[in-house]
Amino acid sequence: MNEKTISTVMWCLLAFAVLVPIVVLAVYGIKLGPVSSQTTDWGSFGSVMGGAFTLLSALATIATLLHLYGQQKKAEVRQNAKDIENEKAQRNHDNVVKKQISALTFEQYLKHQSAFLERINKMELSFKSKILFSNPEKLYRDIFPNNSPSYCSYTTELAEGDDKSLGFISNINEVCEKINYYLGYHPDNTDIYKLVSHLYELQEKLAITYQEKEKEGDVFFAGQKIGLNIYDVYSLILDIQKAVNFVMFFSGRKEIALERKFLILLGDSIYKKILEDERIGKIIHIYNEIPEVPKLYEICEFVCENNITLMNSYNKVKLLFVSREMVMQLKNKKYLNEVLGEVEKDISSNGDRIKNRDGLERIKDLLLELRSGSHDQDGSV
Repeated sequence: MNEKTISTVMWCLLAFAVLVPIVVLAVYGIKLGPVSSQTTDWGSFGSVMGGAFTLLSALATIATLLHLYGQQKKAEVRQNAKDIENEKAQRNHDNVVKKQISALTFEQYLKHQSAFLERINKMELSFKSKILFSNPEKLYRDIFPNNSPSYCSYTTELAEGDDKSLGFISNINEVCEKINYYLGYHPDNTDIYKLVSHLYELQEKLAITYQEKEKEGDVFFAGQKIGLNIYDVYSLILDIQKAVNFVMFFSGRKEIALERKFLILLGDSIYKKILEDERIGKIIHIYNEIPEVPKLYEICEFVCENNITLMNSYNKVKLLFVSREMVMQLKNKKYLNEVLGEVEKDISSNGDRIKNRDGLERIKDLLLELRSGSHDQDGSV
């Protein structure tokens, strides 16, 4: 029932309620004549008027209820209109807030990425441009795969369960654990191939490239320079640890520490493993600026194994491969001939006391090759 109908019905009821007593009085006066002096007539009149006014009261009550109902309907209409208006205003407000949040998130994303790239640049400077991150933007996306202009997180969650291998940070952690596992053993007892391959894998994940010119002792894995030098293993481990901990710090993760206790022996073990195992030598190569070095290294190893018998030679060569600076002295032909002469003299004097006759003959052949100049010129082992 609409408002107009309610109002019409209400006024009709009120008019009817007023009209009934008037009609009753008129009929009563016409039928019964002038005012009576009898009490019984007045009693009857009172009963008639009581009935008429009872009807009037009932109709008035109904009209009042209808009026209240109409007022309630008006209030409901006004409230509904107000609710619609408030809802519209709230939607507009929510849209404004959403746009403000989106703008703020976008700004946070840009600042976060910019801070990451800035730290990368500073780290490259700390490496004195020897090490570069070839694709910093991709590295950022790998570390924060969910970040975008509409979402920005400052930390990453480690993948768990079956999906562990899918998380970039989890992969970094896993590779570092493997590296530490192999670094934890004495180099003579560890798997050199797996250790070097994991170092290569870690640098691939971090998109690290090495800009320095090749120098004596640089290690290559599958033709790729990996920053490892057999005369300075410590520097690579420190640089790798620094790069990894940058990633860990920026992603809100705990920093890692790579094992160092056997690093001083690692370079020597890598060289020996390459010489001993031809299969490893096909994958792992050592750059030799001085072509004579591989043969000299083999001679040096033999002398060190027989250091008591070949004492004079041992004293001459024991520090020869301790550092790259010592090795580079071999570029001086005079010094090279001096070393070869000392070994030849010692073998000539004490060679008959050496039990490893095959090894001794091998060393004699190497000395002859070096003396005759028939050495490898390709610059690699």
